Amino acid sequence: ATTGKSMLDGTIPTTTYTIDTASGKLATERTPEKYRKEISCGEYHTILTYVDKYNPRGAEPTSPEDDPYYTTWESSVQAYITKHNANLAENETAIETCSEIPTEEDDVHTKDNEPDIRIKTPNNNDEVDRSFDVEVDIETRRDFSRIEYFIDDTLITTSENDRESSITLPSWVDEGSHTLTATVYDDVDNKNSDQVSIQVAEEGEETTFRITNPFSNQTIEKTASSYDVIVEVPDVDGITYLEVIAYNLWTGTTTVVGSTLSPSSITTLSWTLPDEAEYLLTARASASSGSTLESAGITVKIENTTPAPIIAPVSEILPL
Repeated sequence: ATTGKSMLDGTIPTTTYTIDTASGKLATERTPEKYRKEISCGEYHTILTYVDKYNPRGAEPTSPEDDPYYTTWESSVQAYITKHNANLAENETAIETCSEIPTEEDDVHTKDNEPDIRIKTPNNNDEVDRSFDVEVDIETRRDFSRIEYFIDDTLITTSENDRESSITLPSWVDEGSHTLTATVYDDVDNKNSDQVSIQVAEEGEETTFRITNPFSNQTIEKTASSYDVIVEVPDVDGITYLEVIAYNLWTGTTTVVGSTLSPSSITTLSWTLPDEAEYLLTARASASSGSTLESAGITVKIENTTPAPIIAPVSEILPL
């Protein structure tokens, strides 16, 4: 049975808010996912703060400190929190108190701070080979970070050159019309994009394999240490090597998810789950003909799961 009063029913009053880690202020709709941090904090005090011992189901005491036991009980609670936070075990969560919730909003990720970018070459509807150069004009209010290049909304390469880059089209990009997008980022991921249509003059190599698990834009909660990545390879004859790579969209680092010299029509590779971030997964294969094939990439997010703090009775730590 419950009493209808949260403290008597075992629930501590809590508040959850999201900050921008770059500014330390409240996140807004412009704050990139990479910089968002959700914080849950509680009003951790002695029960005498919330419950009138002479009328437990009634209103909260207006002056709980007048109770002769208040100071001893409250100091014991705060001492326990301090000791708990100073001796966290692996995967244990600190007890956050709601002492300093920010009131100002993120002023780093703003419309005024967005960089500008224009693709100079190729021009709109230019014909390009399977390898070509891209030249851009950019202007940033903060420090320049990188430019990401996309074909038809799929990331194909990243460059730290703020003027020009050489692009080699993956094998899945076929002959004909495609959209080239260049997205510039500053040092805190304010971004802006420009795009042009390009006409690819040469046929690519047909690729029939694709990543089917996870699916694009999936969030993988890190409840286990690994995750099975599945690649469908319908035309497995002639494929001598298969690998899946993961590109960290937050840090720009690339790692190998797994590889095999004996791919099958349904190939499973175990991915040791990395740190929380967004990743671009791409399958690459070597054919007996000597060519290299590449699947279209998919974007996934790895998300840490944080258990709620388990608060033992204060009496187990310190006498009241």
